[in-house]
Amino acid sequence: APSPSDKAEEHKTDSKEENKPSTQKVDSSPEGQKEGTKGFTRTLSRGWSAFSSTVANTFSTVKQETLALNQKIGETTEQFIKQLPKTISELADSARWEASQLSHQSSQLVNDVKHFVKPDSIVFGSKPKDGSRGHTMPIVVEQCISKLEKEGLQTINLWSAPTNPSTLLDLKAQYNSGTAVDPSSFDVHIAAALLVQYFKELP
Repeated sequence: APSPSDKAEEHKTDSKEENKPSTQKVDSSPEGQKEGTKGFTRTLSRGWSAFSSTVANTFSTVKQETLALNQKIGETTEQFIKQLPKTISELADSARWEASQLSHQSSQLVNDVKHFVKPDSIVFGSKPKDGSRGHTMPIVVEQCISKLEKEGLQTINLWSAPTNPSTLLDLKAQYNSGTAVDPSSFDVHIAAALLVQYFKELP
């Protein structure tokens, strides 16, 4: 029987054999090179087949998802087209309601203005009021003539000089609302324009 020292020596020898690098030689003969080329070709063919299969599967998945998306778009479009007349009708109803509200508000505004501006105080566009001695002179005519007599007799281009339209409109509104107007707040050209405008608007 082998001694313990012999067994230990045998174990070391086995370990050395296991740790030795592989010294398998590559067959460099023409037959060996041919066989190696065939193996490489087979490996490449298997890799290409796997790649082609993956591409085909991916393309099929994309195609299915595209068809599903197109179908969903078609269904959504069809649903939108079906709901479009209803939407247009609702918009038309809303527009009619808004128009009726605006009309009501406009009527209310006109009534408020009529209430604020008393018909008896309207000067422009109405006939002179009757007084105890016949027709009384409207306040705008009286003030404008008085201002022209005092300041405008020597003014050049009194009747043809341009005036500010907004100023005329503001003064007309004041006279028509019965608001007291100070003649010193406007010049002789405005007085002349107011006088001409008054006679133009006589009924």
